[in-house]
Amino acid sequence: MTSFAELSLCPELQFTLNELGYQRATPIQEKAIPLILEGKDLMAEAETGSGKTAAFGLPIIERLKEAPTDGQYHPIRALVLVPTRELAIQVGDNLLEYGMALGMRVVSIYGGARFDNQIRKMKRGADILIATPGRLLEMLKQKKLSMESLSTLVFDEADRMLDLGFLPDIKAILSFLPRERQTLLFSATFNSSIDALAESLLNTPERIQTGVRNQAAKTVQQRAFAVDSRDKADILCYFLERLNLSQTLVFTRTKRRADQVCDYLNQEGISATALHGDKLQRERNEALASFVSKRVRVLVATDVAGRGIHVDGVTHVVNYNLPE
Repeated sequence: MTSFAELSLCPELQFTLNELGYQRATPIQEKAIPLILEGKDLMAEAETGSGKTAAFGLPIIERLKEAPTDGQYHPIRALVLVPTRELAIQVGDNLLEYGMALGMRVVSIYGGARFDNQIRKMKRGADILIATPGRLLEMLKQKKLSMESLSTLVFDEADRMLDLGFLPDIKAILSFLPRERQTLLFSATFNSSIDALAESLLNTPERIQTGVRNQAAKTVQQRAFAVDSRDKADILCYFLERLNLSQTLVFTRTKRRADQVCDYLNQEGISATALHGDKLQRERNEALASFVSKRVRVLVATDVAGRGIHVDGVTHVVNYNLPE
């Protein structure tokens, strides 16, 4: 595997990556970083957990470093669009870590948080802005942000953004962006909708793929159990207790079902918390934090947590109901 020194990253980035425990580039990083450094548009198919945040974040930081900004204000030079609030927070935290030694200002904005607080966060600008489409469009329409210095646009989890119906917002956002820019599109899968989006956005893009399409990670064992619907909650409890399962992620199809399953587990003495779109952002952050810190054993979630969220130590994932 390739070292980060071989990928022409500056000593500051190499030092930071070493401090963070990054030893070698993953396949997506090895393929994407040189192309992004060359300024090419890119379509990259990579599964969650493949290291794609670093695959686009590191070369963006490397290129921004070559043209540092003067003064206290940092004009927005790179924009990363993500489908969910949790992913916005996570990507922002990662990019902040990567760019800290180089003085990169990284800000995340998303719905569910107070609008005025996020406006305040942007008073000094941001070299890299991570945003969910709805909140970004709201700020652009109110002329709270300027994109005139933007040089790089990233779509992270592009297929998920289309699944969530963000295409109209994306089209509206594009009208505020410079036409001359580098555009990078990362997606867990490519399909006709993604191809159509790429054709309208990207300029003769390079196309890369890592792994086998729609194949589960080799480290994952999959099992299916045919059970009656009314027995699901009891069987879930049985597995959690008899097999002594530790950090377990349970997916439900609806928000109501997530709350019901969470309440049932807690009544049975199994610590659980729920995560879904009807929760306040503060509650969603607390739910995820309590699971990450192992204060609770089970996180019951709708597909709001299905993509891009990285949690160390998850041993089991249960699809209580399959999403539509």
